[in-house]
Amino acid sequence: MAENPRRFTVGYALAPKKQQSFIQPSLVELARQRGIDLVPIDATRPLSEQGPFDCVLHKLYGEDWKAQLDDFATRNPGVPIVDPPVAIERLHSRISMLQVVSELEIPQNRETFGIPSQVVIYDSGTLSNSGVVGALRFPIIAKPLVADGSAKSHKMSLVFHRDALLKLKPPLVLQEFVNHGGVIFKVYVVGDYVQCVKRKSLPDVSEEKLECSEGSVTFSQVSNMTTQDPTEVEYYMHLEEAEMPPLSFVTEIAKGLRQAMGLCLFNFDVIRDVKVGNHYVVIDINYFPGYAKMPCYENVLTDFFWNIVHENKVQDAEVSAIGSNDKEKDDRDSKSLHTRRDSTGVFCCRRSSRLPSTTAKVASPLRLTKAAIYPLPLSRAPHLSSPFLFYSLACEGICTIRMAKGLVWATTEDLARNRAKVLSLYRQILRSLNSPELLLTHAARLAKKAEVRSIFLFGAEERSLHNIADLIDAANYSLSILKQGRLP
Repeated sequence: MAENPRRFTVGYALAPKKQQSFIQPSLVELARQRGIDLVPIDATRPLSEQGPFDCVLHKLYGEDWKAQLDDFATRNPGVPIVDPPVAIERLHSRISMLQVVSELEIPQNRETFGIPSQVVIYDSGTLSNSGVVGALRFPIIAKPLVADGSAKSHKMSLVFHRDALLKLKPPLVLQEFVNHGGVIFKVYVVGDYVQCVKRKSLPDVSEEKLECSEGSVTFSQVSNMTTQDPTEVEYYMHLEEAEMPPLSFVTEIAKGLRQAMGLCLFNFDVIRDVKVGNHYVVIDINYFPGYAKMPCYENVLTDFFWNIVHENKVQDAEVSAIGSNDKEKDDRDSKSLHTRRDSTGVFCCRRSSRLPSTTAKVASPLRLTKAAIYPLPLSRAPHLSSPFLFYSLACEGICTIRMAKGLVWATTEDLARNRAKVLSLYRQILRSLNSPELLLTHAARLAKKAEVRSIFLFGAEERSLHNIADLIDAANYSLSILKQGRLP
C-alpha cells in the first residue's frame, strides 16, 4: 500500500489587516492542493509551543516578536524564517533603504538606473539652511524618515517652494521630484520570481506650473495619488500606452537587491526620467507588499512555498548523509558558522556558533557571513551608507560597537597598530565633517579596507545600541567632540 505523500505546514504571523488581504481562500486552497497547509500563528502565545512548522512567514514587529523568532530559530535551526528581522529592519529607515540600490554592481548598458538626489533632515533649523537644502531643485518630495508601514510613514508632501519647507516636521528625507510621465512601475519580487506592473502616479510638474503653484500637496502613496486636477484626467488615459521597462533589466535589479538585502518578499517602485528616456530611478522599497494586487499571486506564492519546503527537505537529507559519512569532519567544523542560501534567498543557520560579543542587541540568529558584509562598496552616496552598515555588522556578530572618549575610529584586534593611522586620517578630514552619517562613513571606509572587528564611537560611556537611531545619536555626540578638537 502506497504511503500518503508528506504534507508541509507553513505558519504565518500577520497583522489582521494583512492577513485579511493576503490569506485569501484561493491561496489557501491552491496551497492545500500542492500539499502545503497554511496555518495561522497566535502571536499572543509562545511560538515554541506552536507548530511544528516547515516554514515561518511573518510580518509582525516589536521586540517581543523578535525574541520569539530568536528563540524559535535556536530551537529549530533548520526551519526557514521568511524573512530575517534584521534584514527587514533596513527597509524601515529611508536612510538605509535606497543606499543598497546605489551599491548594486550591475552592468548598465542601454538602460541605466539610480536613486533620486536626496538629503536627510533631522531638525527644523536645517530646513532653513540653504547650504543643505540648496543642493536640491524644486519641486521636492518630503517623506518621513521612518518607513515602518504605519499611516504616519506614508504621509508625504510635494513641496513647490522653499517657504513651504519650513512648515514640515522633521525628521524627513527630501528627494528631488523627477518628472516621469505620470507612470510608476511596481516590481514585485517573490524569491526568484519577478513581475512588473504599471500604475498611475503624480503628474509631471512643468516650469510654468511650478511658478504658479504655492505651498505643498499632501498625499499618502505615489501610486494612489487622488488629489488630481480634473482637467488632467486625459493625462492618465495614456497609462496603458506607457512602455514597460525591459523585464530582463528589472529582473537584474531585483536579483541584486534580493542578494544584497537577504530578503525574499519585497517590491520596489521605479520611475522613468522623461528627460533621459532610458534612465530609471528607484524611489522606494517595501517589505512584504500587497501581493493580492499582483496578477495570479496565488500561483506565484504557492510555488514559492513549495520551493522553500522541498529544497529544505532535500538539504536536510544531504546534511544528514554528510554527517553520517564524515562525523570526524563534522565535529571539527561544529564550532564554525555554517549557513546556506537556497534558490529563494532564505538564510538558514545550520549550527550554533560562538561569535564575537556585541553591545548591540542581536535581532535574529540567522546571520550573514563575513564575506557577505565586507564587500559593500561605500564610495557612492556616503551620507547614507554607514548607519545601516555599522548596525548590521553589530547585529550579525561580525564586529562590536563600543563607546570611549575623543574620536570615532576603527581597529583590528591589534589596537596600537592602527591608532596612529586613524588619528592621522581624522585630522585630515575633520574640517569636512558636518553630519553623523558622514562621520560614520569615513570610519566604515576604513573598516572595509582593514576588515576590522571593532568599531569605536568616542564621546560617551559604553551603551547598548538597539537600532539605527541609537547609532546616529552616538555619532552626533562624537561629532560634537570632534568639532571641539578634543583629540586623544
